[in-house]
Order: sequence, then C-alpha cells, then structure tokens
Amino acid sequence: MMVQSSNCQNLYKDKTMTSKNTLVHHRKGITRGQAIVTLLLIIVSFAAGSMIFGKEKVAIAAPHTQQAALVITIQPGDTLWSIAQAYQQESGLSARELMDEIMKQNQLDSPMIYAGNNLAIPVYR
Repeated sequence: MMVQSSNCQNLYKDKTMTSKNTLVHHRKGITRGQAIVTLLLIIVSFAAGSMIFGKEKVAIAAPHTQQAALVITIQPGDTLWSIAQAYQQESGLSARELMDEIMKQNQLDSPMIYAGNNLAIPVYR
C-alpha cells in the first residue's frame, strides 16, 4: 500500500526536511521555559499588587477606657457567660468582649468559675 506524499505532509506538518535530509521539529505554542517565566511574572505581579493595594484601611474606634470595676460574688448556677450578659449594659461592651475582659482582669485561664468567689467586672464608658 502506498501512501500519497500529500497525506504524509498533512500528518507531519510540524516536521520539515532541511537541506541535509534531517527532520527538524517546529513546536507550536510556548516552550516549557516560556511557561515558567510567564507563571513567575504572574506570581510576582500578584504579590506586588497585594503589597501595594492589599492594605486595608480600617477605621479604628477609640478604645474604651476603664472607669471602674464592679466586684460581685458568684452565685450558684452563675456562668461567666451569664454574668457577661447581665453586665454588658454597664460595661459598654458586647457579652463576648466583656467575657474576655473579665477573664483578663481576674487572671482566669478558663471560663470556669465557682460559687462564693469574687469576680471583678470592668466598666467602660
């Protein structure tokens, strides 16, 4: 069976014969090196853009200043969360923020509290 030369040329369009009868491959598309350089440029551009434009400008509210502390005696059934919810109006903080502040001020490592102990509740304005 004989293959026509035009069919062979169609099958091997990316190969051409040089004057010395050697095949030379012509690549279509980009090379691996070009792909790596392009990828690196994209990464560097993204990193530079993030550093320049990525800084969020956030308005910072004036910090609360502590004016006083209420000292309470913990009652049976009290939890740190229930106390924080009960005193959040006086403190000017949310219950979660007040709970964190109570733990800091009273040097608590965990939110476990015990009936009969005293607890300082910070008050901010």
